Amino acid sequence: MRARVPFVVMTWLASWASGAAAQGWQVSPARQEIRVAPGESRTFPVRIEREAQPDAPGETIRFTIAPGDWDIGRRGEMLLYPPQTTADSACDWATFSPTGFTLAPGAAADVRVTISVPPGTTPGLRRLGLFFEEHSPVPPAGPESRRLVIRYRLSTLVYVVVPEPDKQFELGSVSVERAAAGDVLVHAVLRNPGALHLRPTHWVEVRDGAGKTLLRTEATPTMVLLPGRELEVDLRAPSGDPSEGPVQIRYVVDPGENLALQAATAQLDPPPGG
Repeated sequence: MRARVPFVVMTWLASWASGAAAQGWQVSPARQEIRVAPGESRTFPVRIEREAQPDAPGETIRFTIAPGDWDIGRRGEMLLYPPQTTADSACDWATFSPTGFTLAPGAAADVRVTISVPPGTTPGLRRLGLFFEEHSPVPPAGPESRRLVIRYRLSTLVYVVVPEPDKQFELGSVSVERAAAGDVLVHAVLRNPGALHLRPTHWVEVRDGAGKTLLRTEATPTMVLLPGRELEVDLRAPSGDPSEGPVQIRYVVDPGENLALQAATAQLDPPPGG
């Protein structure tokens, strides 16, 4: 395996489920999750579409496709790696056709992607990204001018689930502190010791000294929690009226996948002079 060195590119990378869009073109889906048993294959399409351009109706653009590895950092940042350089890479399981094509304005193309899981593969999640890059013509610069060319690179992030993976979740350390404007800031560490990715949601409950719930924030999703990873998250909430005395701050996580809720509670005393 080659060294895992993350790289940063001047690119626009999207990872939500419905589609990724750049100026003048889009890729859908931007996320594909499939289940493939060992020794079996599954094929799915990815569509690339160009917007109609009345001012340049005949100008075609060449697109190329390349596989690559990706990961999610501890603070939820996207990390990109060369293909087959991470332990959970599925790049060598993927074939796709075509690998490049040209599109006129208003046209679309479908790429057929096949994932073939080798026999004997252990249950768990493997990942790859399909990265689509446009190679639009660059107009020549004038004799006394320069041009900055920004090329867009969109992706379909592929989650390959080999059944049946173990599902686990752990709530790590949780800290509570007062923030500006009378709010409370909860900082937590989420852990995934299992073999399947999770998409947790979390919220904060503020309770009085008797345990009565005074308010609850809306449940919001965290970044995806990959197997074997930790994720640091922050959540802000109103802390209630300081004049009413100490309150209990209860931080709750729903890991999803029918796993049990996990929570931590801390007492928050009124601020000095409150």
